[in-house]
Amino acid sequence: MNKKILALVLTAAISFSSAITAFAADTSTNISLDDKAKFSVTLQSNSLVFSNEPTDKSYDSISLEICNIGGTVLRNVTYDRGHGNGATLNVAGIPDGSYYVRVGYVNKGFKQYRDRYAYTLEVKSGVGTFKPTLLYANNLKAISNEKTDAATVSTYKGTPIQSYAKQVNIITAGITNDYDKVKAIHDWVANNMYYDFSDRTTVMGADANEELFPGSGALKRGICGNFAGVTTNLLRAAGFPAKTVSGNIEDAGEWIGHDWTEVFVEGRWLFMDTTLDCKNSFMYGRFSNKVKCTQTYFDTPVAEWSTTHELDGLSVTGQGAAAWNGSLLFIDAKQGQVLQEVKNFPVDGLLTSNYGYKASDLYSDAKLTIPWNFATNKINATNNRVYVKTYGFTVKFDSQGGSAINSVTVTSTNGLAKIPVPATPTKDGYTFKGWVVGNPYNSVLWDFNTKQISYDVTMYAKWQKN
Repeated sequence: MNKKILALVLTAAISFSSAITAFAADTSTNISLDDKAKFSVTLQSNSLVFSNEPTDKSYDSISLEICNIGGTVLRNVTYDRGHGNGATLNVAGIPDGSYYVRVGYVNKGFKQYRDRYAYTLEVKSGVGTFKPTLLYANNLKAISNEKTDAATVSTYKGTPIQSYAKQVNIITAGITNDYDKVKAIHDWVANNMYYDFSDRTTVMGADANEELFPGSGALKRGICGNFAGVTTNLLRAAGFPAKTVSGNIEDAGEWIGHDWTEVFVEGRWLFMDTTLDCKNSFMYGRFSNKVKCTQTYFDTPVAEWSTTHELDGLSVTGQGAAAWNGSLLFIDAKQGQVLQEVKNFPVDGLLTSNYGYKASDLYSDAKLTIPWNFATNKINATNNRVYVKTYGFTVKFDSQGGSAINSVTVTSTNGLAKIPVPATPTKDGYTFKGWVVGNPYNSVLWDFNTKQISYDVTMYAKWQKN
């Protein structure tokens, strides 16, 4: 799903005062998005001020939005290509919380690319930060570690398979541009293969084991690994450095293992996912009618790619060490947040410490189905995440006739958690004294600095009549 690999890490600090006054200091940061546009973001007088000139003339305009987590747009602006200087998003009045900053390239008669989850605006205690989302940032980090020198890139050319070389000559006949050749190979695979939905109970038709093309050794039907393998072999046969990449994709709200292809063309690594762009299927033992493929997942911006794809690492032998940046991550399996980063971890090293967590709470997968194997799980670029089972407790606040206080969920890695100090409620004619747990008649006020919970609780406000 991607259109020009970018290597951006952006961190712009935004300062708000509780009274919503001007920023403490006006600052700027540069944002580079897939070479279509280079944004300059300036923080001026409580506003994000954008300047931009899209270089791709297929886009009519740019849309900028600040949204809450539920997707409701709080601030938005759209401007025509060539007239973006000074586009402003006013943030005055936005309360503390987490928000998305969305950047969309709009083509009214064609489609719209929207980097929906690429950037977040965090506002807390009057101080905000503007940054990439965790998934986007991790994908960017993985991409930034990729080698582009001639010696490394040449190792991905491999030895062309004769039958694939013959087939790719047919596919690319008459095409002289390298980028267009790569696109033609993507389209041919996505148009001619069929995603296999069969299982062991499926009764196969007579043509179920038909070969994709003579001598390919591949069937017309297959799953993501088959699609990626055929794509990689055809690209190599055409003379392009290519590799199969392993990671995860979002499917019905869950993340599952997936393979796709990366190819080096025009001086950069380009992602393509022929599996997801294929609209043909093999079900109930039969092939569907052939349907033209899409190019949704061909060279799409990394920001957009990151809404559905998570790059774990590179599956080619030896590349794990080349891409390794030394960071071991402990991930909250519920929230997907990084709990701890261990730097300078040796490549292919074993985990010899629990790092403060229970050994029984460490897993290899986000679904917590595969316990971490301390004896065999080696840490490298394709395996640098340890998923931690956390414990979540819901805290409800009963203000006893005062102003409403929202419930919160607190998490813990050891079964105990402190409750964050909530906002102070108000009640006409009364002075707030504090919070109690258990029942509203309890007289012992809760000490948020020392006490912890191990289960869901309701807190009750204590009042003194004026």
